[in-house]
Amino acid sequence: MGVLALTACEDSSELYNYPINKIGFLRENGENKPVTKTFIYDNSDVDRDTVYIPMRTMGFVTEYDRPIGIEQAEAVFEEGVEGANAVPGVHYVPFDDPEYQKFAVVKAGQAEAQLPVILLRDPSLANEEVTLRIRIVQNEAFAPINEEDSEKLVTFSDMIMQPEAWVDWFSNIFGTWGPVKYRFMLDVSGERWDDEFINELMNDYPYMMFWQARLRVLLEEENARREAAGEGPLREEPAPGEIEGKLVSFP
Repeated sequence: MGVLALTACEDSSELYNYPINKIGFLRENGENKPVTKTFIYDNSDVDRDTVYIPMRTMGFVTEYDRPIGIEQAEAVFEEGVEGANAVPGVHYVPFDDPEYQKFAVVKAGQAEAQLPVILLRDPSLANEEVTLRIRIVQNEAFAPINEEDSEKLVTFSDMIMQPEAWVDWFSNIFGTWGPVKYRFMLDVSGERWDDEFINELMNDYPYMMFWQARLRVLLEEENARREAAGEGPLREEPAPGEIEGKLVSFP
C-alpha cells in the first residue's frame, strides 16, 4: 500500500489530483543548477567517476524500488559557443545499460533519490569539454514533475588548465607551469594545486618551501624510475618545431 509523500512547500490537496506519481531534479537555492566535473584532480589511473544528482518525488511512497526513466537530450549551446554532446558508451555509461538501470531507482520507502551518472574518462576529454543533457521521461513509475525540473546539464572534461594564481613570483618557487609538470604534481602530491591551494601556500611560506623541496625529491625518484625502465627524464610535450620538450624541473 502506498503512503503519500509530501514535499516541502507543496499543497497536499494538489498532490491528490495527480493521476501518477511525479519526479524531478531537486533545486539548489531555488535554482536547477548544472553539474560540473573535472577529472584533472583525479589520479591518472582513475578511468571513471560517478556524480550523484538529487531528485524528489511527488505522490505516494511505495514498499518497492521504482525505476527512474531518463534519456539523453541534445544539448543546446549559445550562439558563438562551441560545445560537444557527450557520447554514450564513450563519455558515460548509457542509461539503457541493464547494469546501470539497477541503480537508477527510487528506493523502497523513499520520496527522494540520488541519481547516479557514471562518467567515463575518455582520452578525448583532455582536449574538449562535453555536455550531457539528461531528460526525465515518463515510465510506469513516474512522470516528469514539471518542465523546468525535468532536465539537468552535466558538463565535464579532463583538460589541464594553468591556475590563475600561478603568477610570475610563484614560478620563482615552482618553475614555469606546464601540463606534464602539473599532471605530475597532482599525481604525486595528493593536493589539488588549484587557485585555492596556491593561495593557501602564498600565505604559508614554510609550507610552500616544504612542497618545493618535496617535489624536487619526488621528481628525482620519478626520473630514476624512468631511467631504470629505459625511458628518458620527464619532459613536456615538444612545441611545434621542437624535437623534444622541455625538461620538467623545480628550482
